[in-house]
Order: sequence, then C-alpha cells, then structure tokens
Amino acid sequence: AGARRAARMYAGALDLDHPLVSPLYGGLRGLGPMTVFSGTADILNTDARRLVERAKEAGVEVGYHEVADLPHAYPLMPFPEGRQARRLIVDIVRGSA
Repeated sequence: AGARRAARMYAGALDLDHPLVSPLYGGLRGLGPMTVFSGTADILNTDARRLVERAKEAGVEVGYHEVADLPHAYPLMPFPEGRQARRLIVDIVRGSA
C-alpha cells in the first residue's frame, strides 16, 4: 500500500503507465545506449529487468548492473558497491568504460 501511495505521489496528475512516470510504457526504439543499475532488494528490480529486456528488443545497447541484496538507488549510497557504481558511471559519462 505504501509503494502504491508513493507511486501515486510521484506521478502527480499523470497516469501510472505514462512514459514520463515509467519508461517501461514508452517507445524505446531509437534511444542511445543506456546503463541500468539495480539491486536485487530494489522494489523496482523486476521493472529494471523488464526495461532492459524491452530496450534490447528495441535494438538499444544496454549495460545492466545488478548487485545482490542492495536497495533502490544503491549507487548513491556510501558503501563499497555504491562507490564502485559511481566510478563506473563517471567512466561511462567520460567515454572510458
């Protein structure tokens, strides 16, 4: 119930299946390369996996990084896996990954 309420607050006036709320419902064909990070304890882990599969089916190059037992937004957190993810993000943005 709490997750539904948070989703409703996040979406505002938009429907929960609007692409601006969830990219799962948008057109992915033609997007540039994307990188997705998810922990297996992330409440959105299943959606992250679905997004990766949909993007690949649409011909999008995808880097997927999943770490066991970590929560949503783990790259922002101050532990080794978060620091490692941030370093990888920097390398990707710089074009050196």
